Amino acid sequence: MALDLCRALTVCRQAGAIYVDLKPSNIYVSEKKEYRIGDLGFLSLDALRYASLPEQYYSPYTPPELLDPMESINLTVDTYALGMILYQLYNDGQLPVRNSEDGSVLPPLNADYELSEIILKAIHMDPAERWQ
Repeated sequence: MALDLCRALTVCRQAGAIYVDLKPSNIYVSEKKEYRIGDLGFLSLDALRYASLPEQYYSPYTPPELLDPMESINLTVDTYALGMILYQLYNDGQLPVRNSEDGSVLPPLNADYELSEIILKAIHMDPAERWQ
């Protein structure tokens, strides 16, 4: 699933767009048993610095900095959401609980060390520290 979604997000980027509404309800399985994204929550890469995230797109998969309506959308919104989905998958269906002091989270319960590191980087509190 992760590889299929990464490919889909790459296609979006190559087309000059970013997907801003990635969440489990927008993931579908094709007839070929491939995971696809739907609901067309796309935004042009050229418009990122001028766009904030409308409230209709807020979800537990939204990067925390975008909950501020004055904050511009950044290039990590889709990788953050994918990281949260993977965290939930490898954590018995539970989303992470952030440490109130530094925003850190424990690794997912069922992911090995390498996968945990990939997921934790994707959901880092600081967008500059996330996968670009």
